Parts: sequence; C-alpha cells; structure tokens
Amino acid sequence: QLDMLDPVYQERVAPWVDQVLDRSSNLFATTDLISDWPVVESGLILASGGIARFCLATMEAQFEAAMESLLQTNLYKKEHLEKHWDEVDMQLRRCNSVVTGYFSPGQRKKRFERHLAKLQAKLSDQHI
Repeated sequence: QLDMLDPVYQERVAPWVDQVLDRSSNLFATTDLISDWPVVESGLILASGGIARFCLATMEAQFEAAMESLLQTNLYKKEHLEKHWDEVDMQLRRCNSVVTGYFSPGQRKKRFERHLAKLQAKLSDQHI
C-alpha cells in the first residue's frame, strides 16, 4: 500500500500503517481527534492515495481503449498499411485531439506501429 504514495507521504504514514490497515478498528470513530490525529491523518493519506491511483488507472485504461478504437476506425484496410506516420498522426489528431493529446507523439507512434502489425497479421490470416 505504501508504494502508491510519494516518499514524503510514505515516511509520514509508515509508523501508523499497521493501525490504519487493521480492519478491526474504526479509524474515524475516535473520540480524541487531537491525540489520534497521526493515525487519522495516515488513514486519510492512504485513502486519498488509493482513490487517486484508481482514478488515474481508470483514465489511462479509457484513453488506451479510445486510442485503440481511433486506430481501428481509421486504419482497417490493406492500403492503410502503406500510410506514412506523419499523415496518419495528423488524421488522428483531427479526429480526436483529446485522445491523441493525452499521448506523446512517441507513444502515439508506438501504438500506430503496434496496430499496423496486428492489422497486417489479421489481413494475411484472412487471405490464407
């Protein structure tokens, strides 16, 4: 659990992690917030880190799926295998600048090359 946090937060939470992760205690049912604050704070930090990690992973998966869909929509025929990267990148950016803007040009190019390899394999399998 601590590895999802930045080092400064890992240090802050580390002394209290066992208490925070002890499922038999209700971390937020404390009656003395002042003396229990380090444990409560650690719980909040861990919870916030977990939520942020989940949200980022979800966004990443959605952008990956959207980019794959964009490639499949625009590159699906044999003649598409001959297209140059610069031309395709410009076309993809016009189609959906939000999705393409999420990825760096290098990341987009890698996905394009991977998609072309899959398309080539698919098309060659269909002609056998």
